[in-house]
Amino acid sequence: MWFDGFRNHRIIAEPDGKLYQTMAQSQSGPIIYAFRDPFVFRDPRDRKIHILFEGNTAGTAGSYQCTKRDIGDVPAGHEVPENAKYYTGNIGLATADSDSMGKWRLQPPLLSANCVNQQTERPHLVIRNGKYYLFTISHKFTFAPGLSGWDGLYGFVGPSLRSDYKPLNGNALVLGNPEDAPTQQYSHYVMPNGLVESFIDTVPTADGGTRFGGTLARTLVLSMNGNKTRLTQQLGYGFIP
Repeated sequence: MWFDGFRNHRIIAEPDGKLYQTMAQSQSGPIIYAFRDPFVFRDPRDRKIHILFEGNTAGTAGSYQCTKRDIGDVPAGHEVPENAKYYTGNIGLATADSDSMGKWRLQPPLLSANCVNQQTERPHLVIRNGKYYLFTISHKFTFAPGLSGWDGLYGFVGPSLRSDYKPLNGNALVLGNPEDAPTQQYSHYVMPNGLVESFIDTVPTADGGTRFGGTLARTLVLSMNGNKTRLTQQLGYGFIP
């Protein structure tokens, strides 16, 4: 497969340093900066065209002050590591001024992972039965110090695009890799019909090493019911009907 014809392109959005961190603001940070992964969609409620993207909270890396709201419920005596302030991933939003998509306006983020995670990659939505299922993917190594998580797919649900999203399944984890192959597949994309595409990342080899897959993984079937999801089936590699 080849993609071509991209010579006539233009920038439609840039981080402003007020809502979203710029490259210059990120320079003192110890981990990956992001302003990427656009997902274009039309909201059936306001009929406007929007873009979701992966961003970081504006401000010089390390200047963010972690709050109780960021940290949430933690065990008694838990101390938030100093370096958690460098982890400021978010799911950003921009809105087109018209259907021609000639101009876009940055909006405040839909969801922030300040002091929790630096990367909220490949954000996308599935809108079903009046519910907005907001999905993102992340790595184990991008969680803030003192926290742990899986390489995999995470999700949240709310009653509208701009709403108080709640974590799916109580902890936001939708699909994780097996313990003996923690980076088996990545970059999950949930389609409106519940089919999930991803790629084979690194898998264990017989000699104890790992090998990069670099191709489509098996298509998964995901059920979504209220604030719960469930893996119901595995189909063929890269299967799209």
